[in-house]
Amino acid sequence: MDAVVTLADGIPRDKKLLVTNLDVKIKDKITPTSFVIMPYLTQNHTLLGRKFLKKANIGIDFEKECWFFRNKPEHTFKYGIKTNSVNINSITLRQNEAQKIKDTAKMK
Repeated sequence: MDAVVTLADGIPRDKKLLVTNLDVKIKDKITPTSFVIMPYLTQNHTLLGRKFLKKANIGIDFEKECWFFRNKPEHTFKYGIKTNSVNINSITLRQNEAQKIKDTAKMK
């Protein structure tokens, strides 16, 4: 998709973006999440923001430097403790791959 993107420099630019939907697993909870991919950027990291935290039902206790699932606030997790996880630093997509498609087309 083509969109106007404004990054940290504050200058709006027309850019091509890719959109895909993936399941994000944190502990035993899976949250379907939409990602916007900017193929022209390199050496960047994925940021999951407030919308994701709300959808995943995650709360943050800044004073105690921990996070928790809102349905189990007594069970907390410290920041920065790595578990068995995979970090993906770069994704290479073929032309037209990960374009937004209808759900019915995904099943074929």
